[in-house]
Amino acid sequence: MKRYYESALPGGTKFYISNQWGVQTDGFVAYVNENVDGITVTKL
Repeated sequence: MKRYYESALPGGTKFYISNQWGVQTDGFVAYVNENVDGITVTKL
């Protein structure tokens, strides 16, 4: 199981989000993907 998610900002800058906080991360990922234009978070 991967311990992080990768995302990219407009322009291609990548950043990573830790999932070490457990299932709380899934809610964060869903919120970003549904509410923040130009950013998509995907599980690796």
